[in-house]
Amino acid sequence: MATTDIFAHGSVEDATKWLDDHPNFDINSGDENGWTPLHRACFVGNSGVVRVLLARPDIDVNQTGVDGMAAVHLVCQAGGTAVLKLLVADSRVNVDLCAAGGHSPLGVASFRGYVPAVMWLIASGREIYWMRTGYLEGVVFTPLEIARRHRTGVVIRSLIKRMLRNPTRSRQELRRTLGISDAE
Repeated sequence: MATTDIFAHGSVEDATKWLDDHPNFDINSGDENGWTPLHRACFVGNSGVVRVLLARPDIDVNQTGVDGMAAVHLVCQAGGTAVLKLLVADSRVNVDLCAAGGHSPLGVASFRGYVPAVMWLIASGREIYWMRTGYLEGVVFTPLEIARRHRTGVVIRSLIKRMLRNPTRSRQELRRTLGISDAE
């Protein structure tokens, strides 16, 4: 089994044994796409291997691939809620990290219409900015606008409920995103 296959499709035992047998392996080394073992395991939803990798203190959980996406973006793109829960629970993971296109994980999940991922990110209690912008066809969009364009009603309702829970903070965030000073 190739190294990438061990982390993507292997069992916890396979991954643990391989890591034990290769103590000098750089866990943060990427393949031709810049994807690390964590990227691979997250993309296919291998939660057992993700758990093993997150237990390593030397892993860079926010490392991006050539496409500018970190493991958390790939999970939100693929819709893997079980793996997303593991990542959000790890305080080292930046759940508001912007990918190359400017999308946060919330923006990626909104774009893909993965309601469980959107719901979990919102419910996680981690600091996630609903107004973080992303780019689509050269235009700046928020996760709310992305969900609206893709007619994802449940995502829209979830985002609006989050905004209404703290309207003062939501207004401040909107003003900051639009570049409007408090004096205006």
